[in-house]
Amino acid sequence: PKNGLALFARAVASLARGEVERAVRDYDDVIDAHPAVAETYRTRRGAPASAEIDALRRAVREHPRGHEIAATLSVQALTLFTKSGMLPAGQQREQAKARALALLGEAIALEPDNGLFRYERGSLYLGDDDDAALADFNEIIRRKDPTWSAHAYHGRGCLHRDRNEPDLALADFGEAIRLDPAESAWRARLARLLARMDRAPEALEVVTQGIALDPADASLH
Repeated sequence: PKNGLALFARAVASLARGEVERAVRDYDDVIDAHPAVAETYRTRRGAPASAEIDALRRAVREHPRGHEIAATLSVQALTLFTKSGMLPAGQQREQAKARALALLGEAIALEPDNGLFRYERGSLYLGDDDDAALADFNEIIRRKDPTWSAHAYHGRGCLHRDRNEPDLALADFGEAIRLDPAESAWRARLARLLARMDRAPEALEVVTQGIALDPADASLH
């Protein structure tokens, strides 16, 4: 029988390399490896979202690999979103993005405490539905997720920056760095924002600190 976990890992690796079609085949094989999930997708296609989520919940209760099912939904969502960026603007692209967001919603319904899924969905919402993105980032922060709170502060900082709310963005970027000081890319964003605010000495200090942590990071040079 197919090893669903190995296929899932290969799908993640394929997606990271930009091999979208290979990733699609692998996550389809993951679903094939788990009949409960396969039944959900094949018989519930076109059903209302609430019915599909209920069916997934039943499948997870009956299946010992519930976490893998939720993770597969997440990979499928990101793959769909990646593919949507390759499509010409129009209805097909919007449908792919909407389906990606719906899949992440299903993953969150299965694992509401999983900060990764909320962060992924919030990131996908950015630029299209900033209020929804803000809600996801705020929920991660409210839950004090030990792994994803820093990412949520960073995502919220990007949202405030794009809304021309620099003081709020500075606070969130600073909190992200405090929680995860090793992430030099966030320092680069903070430094650029400070420079745009004519706060060059502070920007230089942030860059200097980042280079000390990661001298090879080209974004800080």
